[in-house]
Amino acid sequence: MTIEKLVQNFANASGIIVDHTLQPPRVLGQAFIVSKSRLVTCAGAIFNYTEAPWALSVNFCHPGVVLGVKSIALHPEFDRKEARQNYLAQTAISKYSYPVQFNDLATMVMQSEVKEPLPEEVMQLHKALTIPFSRDGVEVSGPVKEGELIEVVKKLLASKRQGLLTLYDELNIPLAYIQLTAGIIERVYFQGVVGEMAFAELIYRQSAKGFAFQPNYSFAWGEIRKIEMPAQDLMSESIRRAHELSGILNQLGGPRACYQRVVKDFSVESFNQNVQWLVSNLWRSIDGYMTVDQLSERVGADTYTMAQGLRELANHGVVSLINKTNPFHLSGQLGTPIISHTDFDINPGDALKAFYLDPLSGAPCWQDGDFGGVASVLQPKNLLHSIPLYLRIPGALILKNYRLIGVHNGPVQLKAGQSADRQIFQMIWIGALFDMGTKKLRTTTDSGEEGDESQPVAGAKLTGLRVRGAEEEVKVATEKLEKYVCPICFAANAQLGNCFNCGAVIEYVPEETKPEGFFINKIPVKLISDLQTKYKLSDRKVFIILGAFAVLLLIIIISSSQSPPKPVHVATPVNNKNAEQAVKLAVNSVGFKGIVPPGYWFEDTMNITNPLPSFGIYSDSSNQKVIFVLFNDMSPVQALDRFTQIPPFSDVVATSEPAKKVYEGSQVIGEGAFRYYVYNYTTASNTSKTMLIGSFPAKESGKGILVLGQTLNPGNFDFKSTLFLVDAMAEPLTNAANQKKLEGVNGHIPGSAPESTNIAPSTATAPTETKSPTELTPPIHVPGVNPSDNTLATEEEVSKYCEVLQEKLQKRVQQSSELQDVIKKRKTEKLKIVLDVDLSKDGQLRKLEIAEPDQVQKVNDTLVKIVKSSSPYENVPRTEGNVLSLRIILNKSGQLKVELQ
Repeated sequence: MTIEKLVQNFANASGIIVDHTLQPPRVLGQAFIVSKSRLVTCAGAIFNYTEAPWALSVNFCHPGVVLGVKSIALHPEFDRKEARQNYLAQTAISKYSYPVQFNDLATMVMQSEVKEPLPEEVMQLHKALTIPFSRDGVEVSGPVKEGELIEVVKKLLASKRQGLLTLYDELNIPLAYIQLTAGIIERVYFQGVVGEMAFAELIYRQSAKGFAFQPNYSFAWGEIRKIEMPAQDLMSESIRRAHELSGILNQLGGPRACYQRVVKDFSVESFNQNVQWLVSNLWRSIDGYMTVDQLSERVGADTYTMAQGLRELANHGVVSLINKTNPFHLSGQLGTPIISHTDFDINPGDALKAFYLDPLSGAPCWQDGDFGGVASVLQPKNLLHSIPLYLRIPGALILKNYRLIGVHNGPVQLKAGQSADRQIFQMIWIGALFDMGTKKLRTTTDSGEEGDESQPVAGAKLTGLRVRGAEEEVKVATEKLEKYVCPICFAANAQLGNCFNCGAVIEYVPEETKPEGFFINKIPVKLISDLQTKYKLSDRKVFIILGAFAVLLLIIIISSSQSPPKPVHVATPVNNKNAEQAVKLAVNSVGFKGIVPPGYWFEDTMNITNPLPSFGIYSDSSNQKVIFVLFNDMSPVQALDRFTQIPPFSDVVATSEPAKKVYEGSQVIGEGAFRYYVYNYTTASNTSKTMLIGSFPAKESGKGILVLGQTLNPGNFDFKSTLFLVDAMAEPLTNAANQKKLEGVNGHIPGSAPESTNIAPSTATAPTETKSPTELTPPIHVPGVNPSDNTLATEEEVSKYCEVLQEKLQKRVQQSSELQDVIKKRKTEKLKIVLDVDLSKDGQLRKLEIAEPDQVQKVNDTLVKIVKSSSPYENVPRTEGNVLSLRIILNKSGQLKVELQ
């Protein structure tokens, strides 16, 4: 297996664990698939969530799949009490810096959907995750709302106090330090950035949720230099940078844009001496996956300085923007489970490799090191290695000869007398998974040692995550926490008065007594019970009102039966969403799909472009307003430059300076191309506006389409969302063009379906990418049950279908030179691959999984390719649920078998 294929397999089976209840979602570690439903990671990363697995999700960024977590199981010998104490005691500025422990292993059971938790569940979880706030030496503290950090700093500077200002995140974990001295901002640290750039990044990011000021307290700053700029100038410059950043990022392609290296090496001396350090760090950080918005955290500079350096690299032609919306392949198919190897002999000094996904960008990464022996004689499954994994990535794969032998935990703290010549890291042997069998875990959980809170108990409250004293104290504290919650920062307080965290006043709010009544308790009727509660009506008054209403209704019925009223014609209100005229124009004249992506709608824009016919596709969530104007000639396609000077049907005005071009590009649509430009214009109100102007041939011959993309509401314009929209809507045009090209390549192949059948080759393979005869093979024609027949197929008909399909697929296996070569070479060796396939009633592949892979990846890929290229399958028998589940088996003799699952 090539190294590229190995990297792809590992990347498709590895995911990043995040807590999606926090904003932005917080990365906790990494996990990898070991079976169809189980993931393996470190217990130290997720032990806080054993009773709240719904708070976690696993992002498999390469295949583009996000899965929820159904349950969590920790290693039975993992000390959860110690882990909890380490977590609550952390005071370091780096997130989750608590030490590693022995038996740091856990498994998670996946589920397809990510559960949306209730607000009270999230609040309870966050209370359990919050670090206790220490008021030692703190003179003033409180919450920091968005945009208020500058005001906090100004007030402290005005008081001429000297001390340390510490900023916290929503879980009370320190994220930044600011040293103040007599009205001067002396030193700043934030996310690995120091000095003036750190303060500018703080103002731009607005990450702080709370603050605390300790007078006459100095942090251990080491050799970090002092800031020479006056405090007022520093704050003004930081605010200016934050305001200008949005425009600079748009010029670079937007915050989510990715860049790639164009050359293998370049000379740093060709740049200005002041930015040589920056462009050198930027060059090393650019990997094709890291977005522009993420680079600052890796480079060690604020986003504004980083953006300037990235623009310099692009101007020198050293890097270039990747012209696609996402760097990952997004196949939607998870990788095959990673096989564990426990029969390895490993000795100190043996070479090891680590594979992991970059926690910022998701890029696949390798690191080399060697084996360092056993961590403890009493703990032989806890091993040491020297692979320099300095990032917070618990759950990385540790490999020997590219085979999985361990799970990375984290750095080991040096003990007294140990040599500090190199950093040592800990991993746990993958064989420790044998200690986590289902039966053993269930027995341990049910028995539960007395006083041990490490075992998850069904129905336990999340507040049990906190380590407390006696059971009675836990109950009393829990009751008070539920009563005295701060209305400002939601911190739990043990008594009324000022909040210990933000200082807000907590007042006693009496509990509302639950009303009682006939329509509330005995026969609940929501409408009546709501009115009864709102106006405090007794049951007697409600019955009187209902009686009067019944008499009035009877009188109306009697009077209406004597002379029926004349029918009244009520005008139906016009709904502007998905205007019918716009849909017809998009489908019939342009060739678009009649259904827009979620969050978008068709808009009738004839009043804007009259007399030219047009339609729009709008979206509030994506802030998109895209207008498609139909011309009776090809002028938009042949002379697109004329429309970019002053775009028609917009509020753009001509100025003395020409509009500034941000980006230009082209992508395939149908038999032609969609060319587009992105410009920054000036509007009639003297404001800056970004627009996309593009064109492509219409479905009707001789006509062209002009595309005008802009924001629907005030805000930043993401032109990549417009490109995605055009590409998605023009899918019928592109599919039809691909089919024509494939027919031109294939010609007529014996056994192919007649032209009258509705068979289209798979759109996933473009003609320019065809590399083997298998990919050009037409779909299989199988005689059988008519899919239009509403009756369910009998067992005999399904069996007959499997026999015919087996015969057809067997012929394609025999025609595959790749498979036949492997079969000839491995007559005596084991060769078997089993595929699980689901076919819909229209013959499309609903599911394709490798249930039992062969040890040679080439065999797996070739058989999967044959099954995929044969889609869509004709005359699929109708079954319950309209899905036919089949199992396809290929053995060592090359015989293929198709049977019902």
